[in-house]
Amino acid sequence: DMSGIEVTNELRRRENNKRHVPLIALTADSSLSDNEKLLTMGIDDYLIKPYTIEQLDNMIKKWIKEPTN
Repeated sequence: DMSGIEVTNELRRRENNKRHVPLIALTADSSLSDNEKLLTMGIDDYLIKPYTIEQLDNMIKKWIKEPTN
């Protein structure tokens, strides 16, 4: 029963300057100013709905790096 911003705040609090978890918002709002606010609230990036599988795939690849041995 938490909003996306509340979840973001809680996840960032739990990170405690340790491992950073990338957070990507899925939003129907195409307003640049509203989506830029997400970035200032701790979201790393966002996709505007409707989005394509290719856009989603590119976003995941951007933020999830393959582990190095």
